[in-house]
This record gives sequence, structure tokens and C-alpha cells, in this order.
Amino acid sequence: MDYFPKIFKGLFFLSLGALLFLLWQKNPYQDLESQRIAWPTVVFLNSAFFLFLWGLFFCVIFWFKTRLLTRRGKNSQVKKVSRHSFWLALMLTIFLVLQQARALFWWDGLLVVVALMLVEMFFLSFEEKEDERLL
Repeated sequence: MDYFPKIFKGLFFLSLGALLFLLWQKNPYQDLESQRIAWPTVVFLNSAFFLFLWGLFFCVIFWFKTRLLTRRGKNSQVKKVSRHSFWLALMLTIFLVLQQARALFWWDGLLVVVALMLVEMFFLSFEEKEDERLL
């Protein structure tokens, strides 16, 4: 499990490179020849943004959670940290997509936060049931 932080650091830097390339080389919101939105570029931009945030949040949360733990303690945190960083990255990517569609209002953001909290509570309750079965 020691390789997961290295994988997420690589994911962070690769997606950062993809984001920088897209922002400097392309205009993802308008194709100059046809004056239309270039959808493949927008999808690639949102995907790179999601992967960038996932890698960033994993590195930051993993560092905060495991800075005082031993190697065994660090390995026990990988699954939970990757799930939490995935939900945070997904939430911010959904906010970005809603903002691109000019549909992001405070109640929409609140619905996204509540939905992701419910999904995380489901996973936490599943882990508690699994711990009870082990006892």
C-alpha cells in the first residue's frame, strides 16, 4: 500500500500538466472556425480538473492524517482518504459543471453537498457493520 501515495502524486502532476496545456493551448469553450462550444475539449478539461483535485486532496488529506502515524497506520488510512478525496473532487467538479451551464445556485450546491454526505454516511455505516461482524 506504500505505492498509493506515489500513484496519487503522479496523478496530481499529470493532470496539472493536462490542465495547464488545455488552458494555454486551447479555448475549451469556443471553436473559432464554427463559433460553437468544443465539447470534447470541455469534457477533457473537466476530467483533468477532477483528476487534479482528486490527487491534490489525496496528498493533502493523507499528509494531515498520517503525519504522526507509523507505516502500518498509514496503510490503514489509504482507503478512507482516497474515498474522501474522491467525494471532495467530485463535489467541486459538479459545481464547475453547474457553473458552466449557468445553473449553480446556492440550493443546487446544498443538494450536491447533502447527497454526497448521504453517500458517505452509507459507506461509514457499512464499515461499522463490517467491524461488528468481525467482533
